[in-house]
Amino acid sequence: MKNKTVKKKEITNDELAVMVARGFNDMDNKFQVELSAVKIEFREEFKKMHTMMGIMDDRLIKIEGHYGRRLENLEDKNRIFATILERDLKVKLPRGF
Repeated sequence: MKNKTVKKKEITNDELAVMVARGFNDMDNKFQVELSAVKIEFREEFKKMHTMMGIMDDRLIKIEGHYGRRLENLEDKNRIFATILERDLKVKLPRGF
């Protein structure tokens, strides 16, 4: 086996700066591609969440309407009951009953 001497190439500061800049540029490009993929995934998940929130909002509106009507019916029955107690049975009820 022969002893080979490897000739070292000298690099100037300008060449080193160019190499480092290329390395950063390559990393930046890879990062931008990964960032774009994350943005797309985030948008898709946000759309799903927005749809789910819309469904929940619709359900809450229906529930609010249903229980709002039930509450109004109970208030009407309470007024009728209070009128019967006061007018027909002469029972004194507290204010706001």
